[in-house]
Amino acid sequence: MKRALVSGGSGDIGAAICRKLAADGWEVIVHANANPDRASALAKEIAASGGKAQSVQFDVVDAAHTSGALAALLEAGPIQGIVHNAGIHDDAPLSSAGRPRTATRSRTRSNSARPTSTASSKRCSRASSAASENSR
Repeated sequence: MKRALVSGGSGDIGAAICRKLAADGWEVIVHANANPDRASALAKEIAASGGKAQSVQFDVVDAAHTSGALAALLEAGPIQGIVHNAGIHDDAPLSSAGRPRTATRSRTRSNSARPTSTASSKRCSRASSAASENSR
């Protein structure tokens, strides 16, 4: 069974993505940062519907926390799909977002993507290669 990590899976859009992946036969890893109870409830809902899911909590802008969480997830096997749906915002109206705020948000988004794509893609690639070798 293929595994997918959905960052921001505890939100409304992320939950819809998780449900669709589960309905299509994926094992879903429902991510949350601020709403771990919603992620856990969604994972239980998916399991009750016959799917396979688990929840995980970490802050995508914290590189060390993200790397640790991904390493633990990868111990259970490769992750073949990642949907980066986590929202990062500071609730400021766009018209009042001056250059420093915009630069901070852009830097936060690019920094948050780096540990996920760099750390996990290497691990996922190695794990997927090993799985492919074993299935031949």
